[in-house]
Amino acid sequence: MKDLFIKELGFRIQTLRMARRLTQEQLAEQTGLHPVYISAIERGTRCASLSTLERITQVLGVTFSELFTGIEHCYTPTEPIYEAGRLFSSMSHAKQRLAVTILRDFLM
Repeated sequence: MKDLFIKELGFRIQTLRMARRLTQEQLAEQTGLHPVYISAIERGTRCASLSTLERITQVLGVTFSELFTGIEHCYTPTEPIYEAGRLFSSMSHAKQRLAVTILRDFLM
């Protein structure tokens, strides 16, 4: 899943860059990064740090929220972590704490 997410993020950066009519070299120069690194991010073969993504979003003129819009493959609905997150998000804070306590007792 992580690899698919990184590839989608890279494609999103490439799409935004091209929409602004910037070359990889221009984006690299404006962010202070190497063009080869920009290329690897866009291909999804390198995972950019948050500080690198911040530099890229500043040059592209988008927020983090806009950068991640449409990227859906962090988790699939069939994965247990997705289901747990969905269940927890619908609970009150008190019920979340109780559920964590129960889960911790069960696992320990």
